[in-house]
Amino acid sequence: METIKYCSKNDKLGTKKVYQDIGVHFPEIEQQRKGCLSECKTCRRQPFAKIGKKQLVCSDSPEQLYKQLTAMINQSAADSATQKKQKPEKSIDSAKLHYGFNPRSKNELTISLDTVSAAKLSKKLSALQRAGEPRKMKAIRFKKSASLEARVVLAIAKDDSNQLEVKKNTLILHLTAHTLQELQVLLATYIEEGKLPVVDPFIFMRTKSDQKVQMHLTQSESIQHAVTG
Repeated sequence: METIKYCSKNDKLGTKKVYQDIGVHFPEIEQQRKGCLSECKTCRRQPFAKIGKKQLVCSDSPEQLYKQLTAMINQSAADSATQKKQKPEKSIDSAKLHYGFNPRSKNELTISLDTVSAAKLSKKLSALQRAGEPRKMKAIRFKKSASLEARVVLAIAKDDSNQLEVKKNTLILHLTAHTLQELQVLLATYIEEGKLPVVDPFIFMRTKSDQKVQMHLTQSESIQHAVTG
């Protein structure tokens, strides 16, 4: 709640006690008493207070002014609590892909996703199809017992084969038009039905070695993970 301001010249109408009582029962509320609040007509007529710069609260008695102010304070606290409840809790892996290579075989890649990350991936793929420009997506990379912040870059393949490029904690997928279409159909089914269809792994060629890599898509639940930088 904004600062409650009082005019000291209004004290004769009982506002000093209102100021004191608010201070006792609501010590967290900021209050100010000033020599003049430029509300002379009101000041001479009835008890009043100002909230922030513009909101004027007037009453017929100091008791009524106190009740009005306490009601406003309580309402402000309730509104603040409601807003906090409505804000979704931010998971560190919300809408992120999770990926990792098989420790026993660097030619097996697994990408796991829930329906939230599937929806985001679908949007990225659609944008890639429309514009042809690479799209980036936040990800979490599993490496042995650690989880690392990473990213996945989606790009259009230059020839008729999917290409895989790995740069530290960045996974670059160069996708053919056929693979793009397959992924879109797969993700649409997952998002609609809540279950990822079982399909054969997608085949990629490593850009530097021409080794084949099998990319498996798996379903995951929305679970928070501890992530190291």
